[in-house]
Amino acid sequence: MRLMLVTDPHRGTESNRALISLLAGALGSAFVVQIRSRTATWSPQQMLALAVFAQDAGAAVWPNRQTWIAAHLGCEGIHESFADRSLGDRTFKVRSAPVHTERERVLAVERGATDLVVSPVFESAGKGTPCGLGFLSAVVNASPNQIVWALGGVNATNARMCIKAGAGGVAMMSALYDSTDPVGLARSLW
Repeated sequence: MRLMLVTDPHRGTESNRALISLLAGALGSAFVVQIRSRTATWSPQQMLALAVFAQDAGAAVWPNRQTWIAAHLGCEGIHESFADRSLGDRTFKVRSAPVHTERERVLAVERGATDLVVSPVFESAGKGTPCGLGFLSAVVNASPNQIVWALGGVNATNARMCIKAGAGGVAMMSALYDSTDPVGLARSLW
């Protein structure tokens, strides 16, 4: 089981660095940082700097849609949507793709995704209707060669339900940023 922090540009660089430092130190190789780029809040240089920081802290880094960062740093993986095109560079050990529907799952698998990030599993502000644990479990069962991650409304209370549904990892954003004890929250998942 691994824990993924999806970075939040709205929290500021220092907040992201502090959380990455804490979690990388506590979790080591069980910790993944997805450098989120969906908003224009961070410049390319800021995303690169945060990726370097996370990598130096000992975290696996999967830039979101920024293959140039992943290639430049020799990152373990990349996270991007493969629904509209083939995977492209297969040199990355991990090729993570978002999955919101069965069609996206099928396309991601056909196009070479190694990891599937199912979202939103639970209610999450601005993320639409939750797909639920049933869909998460269906993705796990239909994708035996991929690692399936749960994202969207995942917190300390429901993360174990995701793991019981077969998720190989959980991805969090607000739950970690808003926690008074993010390391304790992370350790409680094991």
